[in-house]
Amino acid sequence: MTQKLDAGQRNLISLIRKGQDAEGWARVSHLVLPFAKDRLPAELAEIEGPFEDGAGRARLTEKGNALLDLAVYF
Repeated sequence: MTQKLDAGQRNLISLIRKGQDAEGWARVSHLVLPFAKDRLPAELAEIEGPFEDGAGRARLTEKGNALLDLAVYF
């Protein structure tokens, strides 16, 4: 990936990390799910759904976690 993430993408990956369960999955509301599916690169996050309630779930990939780990230095 060579493009910069916009503010919405950066916020979303941060929220995924904050909302992680023990397996790394975070709930994604039905309102945010389309944005996440369209705008987050697959190399940064796995996204599943929509489920019956319209919501989904997401977890960061190894690269997504590494990106957030490095972000504290910038």
